[in-house]
Amino acid sequence: MNKNNYNIALIAGIDTLEITSPTYVIGEYPFITHDTTRRITKDDTEVPKYKYRFNPDNTMLDTSTFEGYQEALDHMLAASNLINPVKTRIDFRFDLYSGTYENVFKLNKLLLLLLAEYCDIKNRYQCVDMLTAELKTLCIKNQYIEAEAYNKAIQELDSGVMCRLELRSKKLYDDDAEAEKELRELDKWFIRLANCTTTFNFNKLIQGLNDNLMERYAEGQERKAFANTAEFVTKYEDFIFSTRQLVDLYKRLGYQNPNAQATKYKRSHKLECFSLNDIRKYAKAIRSSAEKFCKGHESKLSKIG
Repeated sequence: MNKNNYNIALIAGIDTLEITSPTYVIGEYPFITHDTTRRITKDDTEVPKYKYRFNPDNTMLDTSTFEGYQEALDHMLAASNLINPVKTRIDFRFDLYSGTYENVFKLNKLLLLLLAEYCDIKNRYQCVDMLTAELKTLCIKNQYIEAEAYNKAIQELDSGVMCRLELRSKKLYDDDAEAEKELRELDKWFIRLANCTTTFNFNKLIQGLNDNLMERYAEGQERKAFANTAEFVTKYEDFIFSTRQLVDLYKRLGYQNPNAQATKYKRSHKLECFSLNDIRKYAKAIRSSAEKFCKGHESKLSKIG
């Protein structure tokens, strides 16, 4: 990791919950942050069900630990009087207070691409402010899971959070017990993080990235969009994540000594590259912050990762 030499310290927590219940809530509650009229049962012969988004932080209780979060959840459920509440979505957050969003943008992009590769997620995107050119968000999603790393400082400057990574479990319509469902879903994310940061998955992603880059290069040549290969590499340097990938790209571009060319480009352009060990350290930092949040419940989490 040739740019960010500081230790990445994250603060974990549970950001929001989607609760599904046959109860229609009347009145306003500070912790319900979603439209309370969303009916999800379309068949009039069935018992209707409604979705609510709960924000534990808005209870004004200390939610910095899993115990505190549980206390906030108990308060929200008691206050809203929901019958048979089911947690159908859980959003886990991992906040970075030091540095900037840009410091970890490329690292987060690599992690999300690895998750997308492992989980076969095709919906992948990043957003940039059209006026200011500020980086806003990176996101991957399918029906059942999402991962997003967004510029929290733009969204909520007073929070002090520079970057928020959210790992979201969705459509939890199952017969699983509601008690400690959060721990079980968090454990599934631990397993995904471990499995997406294997040598096989890392190499598969790098290969796929270079396949796509060569397609972009061929298209650009037809349009005479690049004066030289250095201009092409610079245009797409946010899609180049490792030295090995850069060497392979120069080899595909026809260079006789791709290693020397990669070294020259990295030195002159200060290209940010990561090793597999770097991304594993980041995954470990995510897990460590979650284990700190869940202190006292570690025995219920798997040892994988």
